[in-house]
Amino acid sequence: MSTLSAYPSRSPARMPFATESSDDGALLEAIALRQDREAFSILFDRYEKRAFNLAFYLTGNRTAAEDAAQEALMHLWFSASSHQPERGTGRAWIMGVVANKSLDWIRKKRRDRNHVEQEEPRSTAAPHPTPEAAAELEELHSALRRFLGQLPIPERQLVALYFGGGLSHEEIAASFSLPRPTVSFKIKKTLETLRTNLAQAGFAAAAPLLTDEGVGAALCSGLEAPSGLREKVMGRLDQATLGSNT
Repeated sequence: MSTLSAYPSRSPARMPFATESSDDGALLEAIALRQDREAFSILFDRYEKRAFNLAFYLTGNRTAAEDAAQEALMHLWFSASSHQPERGTGRAWIMGVVANKSLDWIRKKRRDRNHVEQEEPRSTAAPHPTPEAAAELEELHSALRRFLGQLPIPERQLVALYFGGGLSHEEIAASFSLPRPTVSFKIKKTLETLRTNLAQAGFAAAAPLLTDEGVGAALCSGLEAPSGLREKVMGRLDQATLGSNT
C-alpha cells in the first residue's frame, strides 16, 4: 500500500508538527506521510509499557514479551500507513499489532513443540479521578492482575487478546483453530471467574461493574518495560533509515 493511499486528504507539507498532545491517529499519519521521528518517539513513550505488559500476559515469558513488543513498535514505523482511521482508533490498531506479534511467538513455540516456560505475572475509571479514587482503582487493578496471572494459560491468552489486544471473537477463534462459540463461552466464563475472585477478595462493590476497559487497563499495566527496549528499537530504526538512504 502506498503511504499516501491511507491518508489522501493531506499532503506531508501541510501536516501540523507532532506534539505530546497529538492523538494516536495523527501521530500514525505523521509517520506514514513523512516518516516523522518525533511522532514515532511520542507513540513509543505512550505504548512501550502497554505493549510489553500485553505481550507478557500472552506469552508468559519476559524475553518473548520484549521481542514481541519490539517487533510491534517497529511495525508502527514501517506500516503506519496500514492504519485505517475509519475502521478504528489508533490505540486499537496499535494494541492489535502487539497482540498479533505475540501470537506469532505462540505459533512458533507450538510449531517447535517446546514447552512454554511461564512466569508468574507480576471498570472504567473517571477521566480525572481524585487521588483517593485513583488509589482505589490501582488497588482494584492490582488485584485483577493477580487473578489474571492465576488463570490457566489458554484462558489468560483469550482474555488478553480480546480485552487487551482488541481482537474479535472470530479473529481469536481463527488464531487458535477453535469454534467461535467456544471462544465466546470461555471469555464469558473467565470474566465471571474474575468477578467472583474480586468479590471474594473484598471488591464486591466493584466486581459487578468490571468493564472491558477495566480489564484491558489491568492487562496493559503493572510491569515496567525492559530498560533497554528504547535503545534497541531506536537502534534498529537508525539502521533501517540509514539503509534506505544508501
